[in-house]
This record gives sequence, C-alpha cells and structure tokens, in this order.
Amino acid sequence: MNCAEAYFEFLCEWLLERCYDDLELIAKFIDKTALQRLEVVAKSKFPRVGEAVAILGEAAKVNKFESNVEWGID
Repeated sequence: MNCAEAYFEFLCEWLLERCYDDLELIAKFIDKTALQRLEVVAKSKFPRVGEAVAILGEAAKVNKFESNVEWGID
C-alpha cells in the first residue's frame, strides 16, 4: 500500500511539474476543478481501510446506512 501511495503521489507531482500548461487547458475547457483536485491529491495522505471504517462508523452515528459499518462486511 505504501508503494502504491508513493507512486500515485509521484504521478500527480510529475503531471503538475511537466504538464501544467495542459492541465490549465483542461481546467479551462473541460473540468474547472481538475488542476485544484490534482494539487490536493498530490499533497494528501490516503486513509487506509481501517481509517475508512472508523470514518464511516462516525458518519453512521448521524446517518443511517443499509448495513452496519464494520471491518470485513464487503
């Protein structure tokens, strides 16, 4: 998981460094938030499955889900 996260971060940074003009064009004509989202993703840490279950568990206290939120129910 660490390797995949590092590679994805590398790809985002590579795009921002080497293809910024193209990304600006995409942001102008196709998706206005594409560049901003890529910058956020490049700087973000991704939650792991355990963290995601905890986040969903907190949300389940306020919202009703079809299934109980717990590890291994997929």
